[in-house]
Formats: sequence, structure tokens, C-alpha cells
Amino acid sequence: MSEIQSPTSPGPKPAFTKTLIGVVVEPGEAAVFTCHVAHPSPYHVTWLKDNKVLDDKLADRVLQRDEGCMHELKLLNCREDDTGVYTAKATDADQAHATSSAQLLVHELTEEERQSRMADKKPFFLVKLKDTTVIECTNLSYVVHLKGNPMPEVKFFKDGFPLVEDDRVRIQRDATQGHYELLITHIQITDAGVYKCTAMNTSGDVECEATMDVMDVLDLHVPGAGFGENLVRLDASQMPAHYKTFVVATKDPDIASGSPHGKAKLLAEGEKADFKWFRDGKEFDPIERFHVHYRDDEDTLALVFQHVTPEDAGLYTCVASTSCGKISCSAELTVEGSVKRLLKEPVVPETVDNLSDVYVSVGGTAFLECKITGYPLPELTWTRNGLDVLLGGRIKQIYEDDGSVSLVIKNIKESDAGLYRVVAKNEMGESDSDCRLGIRAGPKIKGVKKQVACHVGYPLDYTVEVEGEPLPDVKWARDGVDLIESDRIKMVKDTDSQFTFMITCMSLEDCGTYTVTATNELGQRTEQFQIVCNTPPLITRAMDPETEKKISNDHTFEVRASGVPTPTAVWFKNDQEIQPDEKFRMIKDDAFYMLKIRRIDRKDKGVYKCVLTNVVGEAECEGSLIIRAPPEFVSPLKDICAKEGAKDIKMFVEFNSNPKPTIHWMFRDMPIRAETPGFSVKNTAENASMLVIANATPDFVGQITCTLGNEYGESTCKAKFRLHVAPELLEGLTDTEFLEDNVAKIIIKATGIPIPEIKWLK
Repeated sequence: MSEIQSPTSPGPKPAFTKTLIGVVVEPGEAAVFTCHVAHPSPYHVTWLKDNKVLDDKLADRVLQRDEGCMHELKLLNCREDDTGVYTAKATDADQAHATSSAQLLVHELTEEERQSRMADKKPFFLVKLKDTTVIECTNLSYVVHLKGNPMPEVKFFKDGFPLVEDDRVRIQRDATQGHYELLITHIQITDAGVYKCTAMNTSGDVECEATMDVMDVLDLHVPGAGFGENLVRLDASQMPAHYKTFVVATKDPDIASGSPHGKAKLLAEGEKADFKWFRDGKEFDPIERFHVHYRDDEDTLALVFQHVTPEDAGLYTCVASTSCGKISCSAELTVEGSVKRLLKEPVVPETVDNLSDVYVSVGGTAFLECKITGYPLPELTWTRNGLDVLLGGRIKQIYEDDGSVSLVIKNIKESDAGLYRVVAKNEMGESDSDCRLGIRAGPKIKGVKKQVACHVGYPLDYTVEVEGEPLPDVKWARDGVDLIESDRIKMVKDTDSQFTFMITCMSLEDCGTYTVTATNELGQRTEQFQIVCNTPPLITRAMDPETEKKISNDHTFEVRASGVPTPTAVWFKNDQEIQPDEKFRMIKDDAFYMLKIRRIDRKDKGVYKCVLTNVVGEAECEGSLIIRAPPEFVSPLKDICAKEGAKDIKMFVEFNSNPKPTIHWMFRDMPIRAETPGFSVKNTAENASMLVIANATPDFVGQITCTLGNEYGESTCKAKFRLHVAPELLEGLTDTEFLEDNVAKIIIKATGIPIPEIKWLK
């Protein structure tokens, strides 16, 4: 906050030349409010939120900047509780002040809202390129005007290639206003083509294009087939006002010299026609900017306009007179952007009767009325809390010729309440007026904490926000008895909407049940809360000691606890702290503490613990999570071999399964049962099984299969049992010659079960 001397024009009180604009951001983004103030005397600017000075707890996230008459408030890392109406209040030494308010809305945008927000910032053209035909050796101006947030980068192209500027081709740029003008002087035939303008910013891009045709000067005098039909209609809409354009008339040579087709001869031998020009039925003399070109050898007549202006628009008629009679032809010239003539001197807008605060019940109709003068008649824009008001449906505007203005809002809702502002603007300046629309409603009490912890010997402040129109009366009570102020107990009205109950020094006797009651002529509202002394966490419902859940399902551990102040929870799995992510989510709902696990898998099995703490102490409880899933081999079968004649060859498997699986052994795809000779099955533990082969003989060589199954599925593993086979050399050593210092490769091939160990000797 700083004191600023503004150099602008004086006034009875500070005036906002640029008001605050409403802002919508997502959590974590920054919000910026900017305003400009005009005042001849020193003044200072104070920032408010919901009509209260900004809280000190925001100090580390708030940046204020004052430069001349510009004042800026920047709120970093926005949170949802930052939502509210922010106000800039400019006050001078005489305590004269003015305010400007706007709403900040902080919430998580939906994908549709995010796309809409991007679309609002995407570039768009106010004025686009348009197809045009120009005359060789004249000049051309292409103008584009565009908007975007941020202002886009603009490029020009011709026939798909970037446009190169030179002595004839120039681009005038005003990037801050989004105004660009492509100037081409001394048009050449080669300038014809397709011109394109592209605009791009971080939110998107847009483009427009136009075709330019170039007409040879000689092509202007075009022979026709009838004087009365061939005055060319010229549309100068796409040509800048300071360049040449032409209107051309032709006469039929047959008519001039006599024709064998039965038409009357209009000119006697050696006679010349007398030409007169009319505009909108009135004769005028084409002088100064108008020139008449007559080429007798080509039987053509041209009226040449230089530096076309909107006043040149109209119906042009050429009358040719000879001794034989008269003939005429007409054509219309149109020029884009006709000038409106003001009937009197322009007047800056002025608010004669300001808006007044209005209070309406829900479902009623509100009339926001004022009177504004100015000439030409000002254009009006309405805002509510800094955001534009969209006219239509429930909201309509009545604007009388005498300047009486009414904004009519039907079927009033609570969301319609706020600060309304109307800005009247014409070419001479602008004027504004604002008022508050209040909703007549019964009392509402917000910010109620059902339980408040206290420290004996320390002060206690308990604050609530009360809404209602008319403003409610507020009373405090304990155990049904109205409280009376004393040296120790105070009841303070901070603002029209904020009330605080204070005890300067707490004692155990002050603990109990309290009520706050708000009353106005439309009703009464009471809220109850408790003041309690600090207590350590107490678990009133622990999690189940053991929980079984099917794999891929979700599961929620739930603990209910009390404590003052409210305890915080930390969750552990197998004594390792759990961090919240897509799989684990911690939820607090009143007295319930929950851990939600999404799509349980086998590794989620374990012991979970919840530890609750506050400043007084801590408490904990734990429970096991068991996963119900198809069997899974921890140690599957492995191939095994034994010497022929060996006894009791063992094959093991270990597994995890809940519920307990059924176990099936197979030899050469045939079931092994208790009575199958040569085999025996022993389940050595709850999660292990063993197959014993009595004798290692060729009859028992083959594939062994173990299959586990329960109600959720099954799992299978296989291995081979083979007898030892003595090593056999399939390909022995052979003499080999090799060069010194080169690599020598000596190969043998051998077989045997198990794989023989090879030793090399030299």
C-alpha cells in the first residue's frame, strides 16, 4: 500500500478509470486484479476480501504493486477458500473514497470448462481479409484486426509462402491492439494471388485468406453491346478510400455509326455527343477528384474516381445527347463504412440518476434503474462482481430514448446477489454507476465448528458468519440460557456479517454446549456447538483384526475416533508409512478415518496400522488384509535326473493360495492316485507338496505335472524326470593348424545326463 500522486484530471473523489475484472482460476494457479485510479490529490489503495481487510495469513501469498495510477493485487497458489469478492478501495486525505469490486472463483475445472476457457483465449478475427480486384499501378491496403489472450503472433503469406517485405510491400503492426495493415504500392500483375494471414497463441490458431486479382489498365475500356446496359456497377467495399477506382460506360459502335439491324442512327456525320452526369438524380460536375475520360477511337467513356470516400456512394447516371435524341445508363457505387452525420455536438456520457441498492425476495423481480445522458447514445455494459452479465432469458435491459435505463431480473435466485455496475460508453468517453442487489432471505449461519477445543487459562475466540436480509440479530446462549457480557465474556459484531464470541480466560466450568441464534423478520436459525477441553485420541471403533478380500476388488479400512483437538491420521503397511497415490487414498469424514485401496493385488497382503495423534497424545489400531486369489506357485517343479536303481526320488512344489487349493499330480498326462504303484504324494505343509518316485527305472522316465486349483482359478507347472546317461563323445578332437597370434577354435561334441563336465588337458 503506497501513497500516489495522480496527474489526471481532478474530481470530488477518487475515480476508477479501469475497474477490476472477475477472475476464474484452478487451485494452484495465480489470480491477478488490476485497476487504474484518477485523482488530483494524494490517495492510498486498500485491498479487501468480502468487505474485510486481507487476512495476515495470506501475506506470504499476496503481492501488491503500485505504479503511478495503476494498482495490482496478485494472489499466488490460489486455494478454494480464496474464493470471494475482492475490492480495491481508494481513499484520499479527506476520507473521500471510491471502490471497485470483482469476484474470484477458485475451483477444479471440468474438461468441458477447460476447453471453453481455452476457446475464450483462442485468437479470433474482428476484421478479415476479403477477396478484391485492383487496378495495375494503383495501391492496395489489406487490414486485419484480431483479439486473443495472450495477443497472438501474426504472419502473412502469399500463395503459401511467407510474405517478404520490400520497398513496395510493407506491414504496419500494432500488436498491442491486434491491428495489422498490409500495404502494397504500385500494384503489378505479379502481385495477383492468394494472400493469407495466420494468428497463433498458446490457446490455438486461426487463419483467413483472400484472393487478389489485378486488372490491366487497358482492360478498363471494355466495348459493350448497348449503351444503356453497360455502365459497370462498381463495389468499392474492399478498396481503401485513398486509392483510385473507376466507373466505365461503353457505347455500341453499331448505334454510333448506324447499323443494318434496324436501330436508329444517333450521331450525324462528324457530330459529337454531349454528356451529362447525375448522382442520385441530381446533376453534378465531375471536377477535382472526378475525371471523365473519353476515347472516341475506342467508343468508350470512363468516369474516374480518385480517393474514394463514403460520400461518393450513390446511383450514377450518364446522359448522352445528340441532334437525334438522348440515351442514358446508370450504375450504383457502394462504399463500405458510410459515415453517420451527427445532428448535434457529441456529449460525453453522464450518469444523472445513479443506481440504488435493491433488496428482493427469492423468486421476485428486481429493477436496477438509473438515467444516463450522452450523445451519440452510449452503449451499455453490465457486470456483477466484475463478471459480465449476459442479457437474455431472465435478465433483460430496457433503454429509453431519454436515457432511462432499467436492468430487469426475473425469478430472482440467491446467486443473483452481488455488486452490479453499468458502464455507459460512446466515442467521447464513459460513465458508470453501481449498486448492490440483496436477496431478502431468512438467516443463515456459516462457519460453525461443532466442537471447539480450549486450553484452561487461555483466551477463546469463536467466530461465525451470518447472512440474511434484513440483517439478522444475533444472540449467544449456553445450555439454553442467554449469555450476558462481563469482563470475561464478550460478544462482538466484527462486520455486518461476522460475529465473535470471546472468553478472555478459559476455565473448566466454561466447557459445555453453546448455541448461536440469528433472527430477522423472515425467520430464525440456531446452530449448536460444544466447547471442550483438550483430550488425547480415543478409538471408539477399530478396524477388523483380519479381513479377506478377493483380488482386483477395492477395500476400505475404517477407524472411528474422537479427540480434542481433532486427531490427524497416519497409515502404515508392515510398519512402512503409506503415501497417498492413485492406489491408496486417505479420507477424513467427521469422526471417521478411512484408507481406501483400489484394485487389490497379491502384494497388498499385510498388516495395516492407523496411528492417530494430536497435541495431547496418540492411539493406534491394526488389522491384517488377506487376499483371496487363484493359486500361485512360489517354487514350481524343476527337471530332475537320477541314477538307474536309485530309491525315493523327490519332486517339490511351494505355492500361495487362499482358499486352500486341491492338488493333482500327473505322470505322462495320467493322474497319480494313492493306489498308483511306484508313486506317493506327501503334503509337507499348508503351502507345499512333494511327489516321491520309489525306484529310478526307465518305466518312470517322463513328464511330471502338478496342478493347483481353487474357486478362483488354477495354476499348473511341469518338469521332466530322466535317468543318468553316461557321457558319450559324438565328435572328437581333430588336428588343427592356425597362424601365430590368431585365435584358434577347437570343437568337440558330447552328450550325457546330466550334462557332462568337460575338462581340457594339454
